[in-house]
Amino acid sequence: MEKKYRPGGLYMKLSTRTKYGTQLLLHLALNRKKRIVSLHEIAETENISEKYLSKIIIPLRQAGLVKSVRGAHGGYVLVKEPAKITLKDIIELLDGKIEIMKNLKTNNDQVGVKDTADFFWKDINSKIVKIFISINLADLVKKYNE
Repeated sequence: MEKKYRPGGLYMKLSTRTKYGTQLLLHLALNRKKRIVSLHEIAETENISEKYLSKIIIPLRQAGLVKSVRGAHGGYVLVKEPAKITLKDIIELLDGKIEIMKNLKTNNDQVGVKDTADFFWKDINSKIVKIFISINLADLVKKYNE
C-alpha cells in the first residue's frame, strides 16, 4: 500500500502552558513599574482560566521570576528584569528542554545514515534554541507598545 504525501503536517508544537506563561509574564512586565497584578485580572484580560494560571505561576515563582504579594490587594510582580528573561527560559521552565526530536545521537562521529541525519537535526535544534535565546520579555514589551 502506497503512502500519500500530506503537505503542511509538520510544525514545532509548544504547549499552551508556554503560551499562557508567556502571556502572564508579559502582562506582569507591562505593569512592572505601576502595580501588583492579581491572577484574576490576568485571567480576565487574557481570557485564560484563573485555575490554569494558578498552576503556571508556581514554577515561575519557584524560579525567582515573579513573587507573590499577600493581602487584600495582593497578587504578583515581576522580580527579574524583562531583558534577562528569554523565551528559552520560559519554554524550558514550563515545558522542559527544547528538542525537535527525541533520542538524537550525541556523538558527532558520523558512521551511517542515521548518524548523519541526527547531526543535521541537532544542528537545526541548536539554531532554534539560539533564536529563543535571542528574544526576551523586554522585546515582547517593546513589540506590544509599538
